[in-house]
Amino acid sequence: MSSVSPSSSAPVNKQILLIEGCSSSGNFERKFVPAVKTHLSFSAIEAVRIVAKPTFSNEDGSLEEYYADSSADMPRLIGIGSCVQKIESGIFHALILLNFNTKEASELLVLGPLGSVVQAFVASGGVAVFPYGYLPPASSTSVRQSNLVDTLQLLFDCRWSLSSACRLSRDSDELKQFMPCVENGKNVIRNFGALVRPVWMKSDSVLDVNSVPLEERFFVGDNDSVSVAVRNVGNGAVVYIGDSSCSRDTIDLSAAVIMMRSPIDPLKSDKVEMSDEDFDQVLKLKGMGNDAFRDDNFKYAAKLYLDALCLYETYGTKFNPDYLEERLSLNALLSLCYVRLEFWYEAQTYAENVLSFNPDHEESILRLATAAVGLVRSEKAATKEWKISELKDAKSNLERVEHSPNPAVASEAKELLEKLEKMLNT
Repeated sequence: MSSVSPSSSAPVNKQILLIEGCSSSGNFERKFVPAVKTHLSFSAIEAVRIVAKPTFSNEDGSLEEYYADSSADMPRLIGIGSCVQKIESGIFHALILLNFNTKEASELLVLGPLGSVVQAFVASGGVAVFPYGYLPPASSTSVRQSNLVDTLQLLFDCRWSLSSACRLSRDSDELKQFMPCVENGKNVIRNFGALVRPVWMKSDSVLDVNSVPLEERFFVGDNDSVSVAVRNVGNGAVVYIGDSSCSRDTIDLSAAVIMMRSPIDPLKSDKVEMSDEDFDQVLKLKGMGNDAFRDDNFKYAAKLYLDALCLYETYGTKFNPDYLEERLSLNALLSLCYVRLEFWYEAQTYAENVLSFNPDHEESILRLATAAVGLVRSEKAATKEWKISELKDAKSNLERVEHSPNPAVASEAKELLEKLEKMLNT
């Protein structure tokens, strides 16, 4: 039968959190993350990379070294606490945990709060998919290679072990064929639906068939190997995909098992209100962002503001209303950062967030108009009608503040109105 082809159908009402644990691996996640977003037709896929140390572990309180290597096509870096709160937010159906195969990444699950939260998520009915991800260099030891398998044993009592054939395949880019486990056929269909066909992937991270109970074997190959194993835990499932090649089949397998096994409704959490400790972190991150902004390091400032705002996002509308002012402030600061960076869509989005709560927020009205001007100038392929509509909306908003009692606001509004008039008349 044909593979799952999510991109050819209407979006499936599932929200997925993709968590990337090892931030130094390079090629794999640069291929995997964009491919997942392109080919999986879920209603929402959010990708984040977690900082390997606690958010404020540096002696000087700096996060610069962790944020500096982020790029536009990579998941956003957030702290471990923010990641935990996202999982607990009650908006996700499934997790994809990528690149948790090194000692450092595995420790994030075993030694900190992240592991217990993932355990609770699965036990409550969620699906946690572990694609093996980037394989450390051939010089690394077999002990290092087995970190993910050992972690799954500690968290979910999976008694699996890597196949001795793994080391023979490490230097080869050849993909091997793995077949659905006939002896476990009913479970294969229950877990992977239409994806009952041969799959292709590297065989350098497969499991020893003798270590995997029959009911947990799903795709098997020669040399007594298992490439895909699934273990039922509580009401949910943990899925291991032993592929380090980022094959399309790995992405299809992830999609299929999430479609078949994840709950109809996202998993709710009892935690709905922001705590005082969370708010202290918001203020500390905002302060660090302000310092970066004053140094004209707008990209770094935006990342810090986003990490702080993440603490609000996980609670939807149920956070303590006393914290509303800071939430609006973070959105306003992000809009200003993106104006300075000339990221016009982002500047527009965060200004609109502020105005949805406070329609009279003058600075956000200015940012919205500035973003409209930038968008119209930068979007060469946009239609004339769209450009005129954007400019007219911006003009209408600016007319509300051109006589502001704040001289700075009134002056900037006047300058922007003059620009808009010229653009509308050309």
